[in-house]
Amino acid sequence: MDDFGGFARRFNLTARQRDVFAMLIEGLAPKEVAHRLAISHVTVRRHAEEIYRRCGTGNQRETLALFARTLLSRQRGGNDWDAGATRDA
Repeated sequence: MDDFGGFARRFNLTARQRDVFAMLIEGLAPKEVAHRLAISHVTVRRHAEEIYRRCGTGNQRETLALFARTLLSRQRGGNDWDAGATRDA
């Protein structure tokens, strides 16, 4: 199981939310994400807000930190996708 896919499944992200989150992880600005996906930046913002809600975080920085903590936990031998979670989605 790849790390990104496992994280996305843990928080039940939709395919489009996964697309948006992957691009945010890459450091793209929301307007660039919108351009690449051919959607409005408002739609990107709505997807991002839903991602934060599902992850139990309040913003992009917290969500990226949660993703990083989860990956570090997995690299250290943890098998539980909940290890990096702050609360249930």
